[in-house]
Amino acid sequence: MLAKYKAPTNGFIAAGFLFQIVGIFLSETPLGGVIRVAGGVLVIVGCCFYAKSKGYSAAWGLLGILSIIGLLILICLKDRTVTCAPSNVEFRCPSCSGGMVYSGVLRAGQKVQCPHCGQTFVIRANSY
Repeated sequence: MLAKYKAPTNGFIAAGFLFQIVGIFLSETPLGGVIRVAGGVLVIVGCCFYAKSKGYSAAWGLLGILSIIGLLILICLKDRTVTCAPSNVEFRCPSCSGGMVYSGVLRAGQKVQCPHCGQTFVIRANSY
């Protein structure tokens, strides 16, 4: 999970569920319906941030329409933001099959240049 999306995810989802609960208690009034809809929108926005934090398109956040069920589906999705601890990572170039060692953290979508052939390629999830 990408840390930069953690705070917005938690904030929007928590506020959204809180609004929905308050809206249920005020369901006899017109304001209750408005509060519930606002809560639903906040949950959807939070789910969009959560989907992005797991490496998916924000469109997956539309599962927030299903409220808690949509959030549970997002939780079950595999995290595509594969990272490794900063260390020496060994892998082969897809162009020349030359072996290389990368010192640092690799992330899906990161560009790496082969020291043997000079080709630049993009790291895919689970490719190292």
